[in-house]
Amino acid sequence: MFQTLADSLKDAKGSLTAIKCDVSKDDEILSMFGEIKKQFGGVDVCINNAGLSHNAPLLSGTTDDWRHMFEVNIYVTRFLL
Repeated sequence: MFQTLADSLKDAKGSLTAIKCDVSKDDEILSMFGEIKKQFGGVDVCINNAGLSHNAPLLSGTTDDWRHMFEVNIYVTRFLL
């Protein structure tokens, strides 16, 4: 999807680089930042807009759901430190 968007904007001002990354998988996060470093020299600003929630109260939600939400919403920031 994003690669199609990047291709459609190739003649526009600026640039868009599509890099696939499942932010719940360490190897994909490391690969993404490696690709960014290779192409651009590093990251100056990172806006993580990935996020999810589960429709369950804290006390009755499953541990797996809460762990998954934590991994997607928070865990990825450790790679920036």
